[in-house]
Amino acid sequence: ILKKCKIYGYKNIFVSCEVKKSKFNRKIYPYIKNKFGKDKNFLHIGDNKISDVINARRSGFAACHISNSSALIISTNLAKLFSVSNTVFDKISLGLIQNKIHTIYNENFNFNKNKIILNDPAFFGYIFFGPLILCYMLWLIQESKKRLINKIFFCSREGYCLIQIYNFLKKGKNFPKPVYFKTSRRLAAVSSLTNEKDIYDSFKFHRFFGSFRDLLKNRFNVKVFHDDLNKNITVNISKNVKSVKFLLKPYIIQILNNARSERKNYLYYLKNIINFKKDKIALADAGLHGTVQNSLTKITKKDFFGLYFVFSPVNKNKHHKRKKYGFYNFPNSNYYKNCHIFESVMMAPHGSFLYCSKNGKFIASKQKFSNQKKFTIKREMHKGVLSFCKDFVSIYPNFTKLDVKNYFSDVMYGEYRNKIFEFSKKIKNSFYFDNEYVRKEENLITF
Repeated sequence: ILKKCKIYGYKNIFVSCEVKKSKFNRKIYPYIKNKFGKDKNFLHIGDNKISDVINARRSGFAACHISNSSALIISTNLAKLFSVSNTVFDKISLGLIQNKIHTIYNENFNFNKNKIILNDPAFFGYIFFGPLILCYMLWLIQESKKRLINKIFFCSREGYCLIQIYNFLKKGKNFPKPVYFKTSRRLAAVSSLTNEKDIYDSFKFHRFFGSFRDLLKNRFNVKVFHDDLNKNITVNISKNVKSVKFLLKPYIIQILNNARSERKNYLYYLKNIINFKKDKIALADAGLHGTVQNSLTKITKKDFFGLYFVFSPVNKNKHHKRKKYGFYNFPNSNYYKNCHIFESVMMAPHGSFLYCSKNGKFIASKQKFSNQKKFTIKREMHKGVLSFCKDFVSIYPNFTKLDVKNYFSDVMYGEYRNKIFEFSKKIKNSFYFDNEYVRKEENLITF
């Protein structure tokens, strides 16, 4: 410990159990005085207010109190974390988080005006996303084993970071093969359109707001007729679906022809990564409705498992719930209520995949949104998540045997809204919602 803290130059070490004297009963203090001479001045440094400070001063020592990581957390409104830390996973995670916060306090002196000031994006990823993602990963691994999964498809773009975490955990272990699966809501949904009803049903879970021209282009990859008088009309699916059906009528054949072409190209890609006779595949994704899973099942006639961060079972259609599972609770978890933050952090350097061309090449969004422009910040957050996982595994290598519960990690994720934390502008201005499938413009996420 002394070497790790870079403390050198000492001549003596007194261990209580060896000299049979304790700080708690104050017997060690006169013992040390007698060793070095009572006329000397003594300074004792420690983290216990009673044994290291009060007892030292009563024995004629000067004393310096340094708060330990637990005491620092207890002195703030983060103390509630101790009451929700019940499992081994929770307790190790809390220990790592409080040590990280303690490091920020001691090294950067950033504990000011009852605020924990976070300037480093890696710290943000470590503290709020580390437990959230690792807890899900352990559940994913356990569920995959239970269901005899041999491949896990990590759906883009969240999968860009998730597969890196998984590959670290997989080292030396017989886990299912990971695949960074190129997909998107738009790509999966459009490739599964086979009739007019499918087109209208695609709006049930995924609204759209923007011009009619943008709706045709961004959702269906169809150009508006140059003489269409409605091309610049504002479309708001959440308010008026019937009017959109009327607008789309002249384009139905074109939309379905395009969907047929996209489906053919996408199936070419799928056949190169799936053994349709042997593979038992789980999709790992942020989740909610299972749009990608539904579409894949429809176009391949093959069952897929959905092992999501969260799943919404509100649809009464029994097929909607088929083989779909969520780790965090719907609709009351902090994860679900703040999934927009998750999607912004779990970003990839590339844009959303729109469709697959004839030669198997994927076409991504041409528009470079702020999440891509500021990806270096997201990469640092990803590094923070990986750092948390490495620290955890170094403490508990047999992590696959852990009983994982979703409560502590979900509570910790929600603490990013705790007013005790103050984030740098670099961090605060890096969160954006972009999804061309539902609207053309991006939005800055504020909190």
